Amino acid sequence: MEVLQKNRKGIFSRKGRKILYRCLVVSSLLLFGACSDDNDPGQSSAPSQTPSNPNTSYTIGENPNMPTGGTIIAQYGDSPIQRMIDNDPRTYYSTNHARFYVVWQGTEEVVMGAYTLMATETENKRPIAWNLYGSNADEEDAWVLLDKQTGQKLDANKEAKYMLANETAYKNYKLEVTYNNGASSTEIAEWKLIDAESAVDIDAPYEARVDYTPTMLTAGTAVSQYSDSPEGQDVTKLFDGDLSTKFVTGHNTVYVEWRADAAKDVNYYTLTSSDGDVQNDPVSWNLFGYIGGGWSRIDAQTDQTFAARGEQKRYDLDETKKNIQYFRLEITQNGGGDAIELAEWAIGYELTDIDDLMDKTSGWSTSTVTPMGTHFENRHQTTDEDRAWLLDPANEPKNFYNDGWTYQKFKVELYPFGDPLPADVNQHGIGNCCALAIFGSFAYLYPDFIKDIITDNGDGTFTVDMFDPMGQPVQVCVNSKFLADSNGNMNCCTGKNNKATWSTVLEKAMMKWQAIYKCNENVGGIGSEHVAPLFTGEGNSFAFAPNALTKDELEHAVKYLLKTGMITVGGFNTPDLPAPDGSGSTVTAHAYTFMYSAAEGALFSMRNPWGSAPGADGSRDGVINIFEDNVTRTIDVRTIYPGKAANYGSGRETPYTPPSFAAQMLRISPEIMRNPGRGF
Repeated sequence: MEVLQKNRKGIFSRKGRKILYRCLVVSSLLLFGACSDDNDPGQSSAPSQTPSNPNTSYTIGENPNMPTGGTIIAQYGDSPIQRMIDNDPRTYYSTNHARFYVVWQGTEEVVMGAYTLMATETENKRPIAWNLYGSNADEEDAWVLLDKQTGQKLDANKEAKYMLANETAYKNYKLEVTYNNGASSTEIAEWKLIDAESAVDIDAPYEARVDYTPTMLTAGTAVSQYSDSPEGQDVTKLFDGDLSTKFVTGHNTVYVEWRADAAKDVNYYTLTSSDGDVQNDPVSWNLFGYIGGGWSRIDAQTDQTFAARGEQKRYDLDETKKNIQYFRLEITQNGGGDAIELAEWAIGYELTDIDDLMDKTSGWSTSTVTPMGTHFENRHQTTDEDRAWLLDPANEPKNFYNDGWTYQKFKVELYPFGDPLPADVNQHGIGNCCALAIFGSFAYLYPDFIKDIITDNGDGTFTVDMFDPMGQPVQVCVNSKFLADSNGNMNCCTGKNNKATWSTVLEKAMMKWQAIYKCNENVGGIGSEHVAPLFTGEGNSFAFAPNALTKDELEHAVKYLLKTGMITVGGFNTPDLPAPDGSGSTVTAHAYTFMYSAAEGALFSMRNPWGSAPGADGSRDGVINIFEDNVTRTIDVRTIYPGKAANYGSGRETPYTPPSFAAQMLRISPEIMRNPGRGF
């Protein structure tokens, strides 16, 4: 959990120190390391000479923004820098740069406990990421990073306060803006530095930003009624998912708030007792949601007891509460102690169904003729001769894909990582990404199902349990010869490093099946709902088109479908959209496997069956994390009922962790790069 907290240890008293705030004439000023729009924003160099532009520096005595008098210095003199510390939100410092620094040179060393920033009305010119450093003029040591913020949303005419976990006194402080909200210029109305003594007011509310929490539905801001928590036991500990930490306040009644970044639906919450004294446990409380412009009570509990330390108690709301962003837990009674201690507070929404989204579905493949789906209606009826041909491993499927490819023999290692994994599925030269996305979903949700439908005959042949177009069992036997080029590179689906695996066997069995039934004789461009039924016997499916769902609805749908074991794949209709965490960018006309994500703040993940993703290294195995609205609007979903696979699991709510494997070059044919596949 990334959070910067108020420092309550070692408050530095300044009694007996008389400060005379006078206009300061400085004979030599420090200018700190250059930071242009093009260089690394995290680097700072040694002091140099002050610029001659009068807008770049301003010396001031006593002022409301800084604890001492001093000089403020700007990297760029595009407007008067003193506007940034004049305590007037109507004025502002403006620079024609997205990256820049501003330095405060105080007249004495001060321990800073917090700082504030205020933005202007121009939203795209507001800073969203910055670093704060401290240094001393008479020392030649490097700048010390005191705070780093990213993805911030500042408001106009409203101070945003950031607490510092710092105990060192510095004379010089540098604010280094690394990114703004998209404009080529930046505006800041006010910057204030607050000394540690002034930063602490135990009777005032305490708040701290929480950029990641496993217990709440989004990131947000934690608030407690009082600022008296001991060091390391402030209100943010309620949201860190760590039972060894706790929130402590020296009061027997208190309220705490969670101000989420976005409104969410909720239908339950949990409280977890701490490792402290049972007399400090909450006993009675009210839970409020901010609804319709005011606090509304959504639950109340009295005379509650925790039977053990670290016990989590769950409370279901009487109904789902829609679109609530702010919550307040008001503890009205404890167990008789002088304090309140609590380890965790979580608010959640349990995925009970997606009934309210079903009117937004499309592309149903339900058939009244065959359980395999509409695509398989009125197809070839299986004969005894067909069964015999399919069981003869010497019979090869036709090569529709490249005249230069031939069937060559390879050693098959079905499960190189011990169990079937999505990493065993890597596309090369056949445009059947939908089939491979289905294979990836099989491995993610139902690895034991894969093991059960493949029989290793011990002689280099493999028998795969499948279904004919009417949903009747049929077996397909394949040998260890797979399509490869003249250099011995397999152009069919493989595991890592040109290794034949279970996915290679399933792909060939699918191709051989098509030789008899000809539902998709050339599997290039085969649809996902035409693949899964061959192995599961169930072809009922539906889709959500791009932009059919909001971001929250899409997250809800994907997680619910995976939780309930639905085989779920999809794609993007807009190319080259990068994930903000560097996990890759989007490819169109291409199918991906949906998964839960391990990335902080991600909605879910989608695995590219190339085994890699543009813009990312191959160690992620093609898993791209999905965060943004502009990406979710481009996503389509196809989900297929699991059929026989449902006997091997009930779904999954955990992320996929790619295994370790030797680095390899992305080997995708030019044809696939131009047109990865068609249809989902």
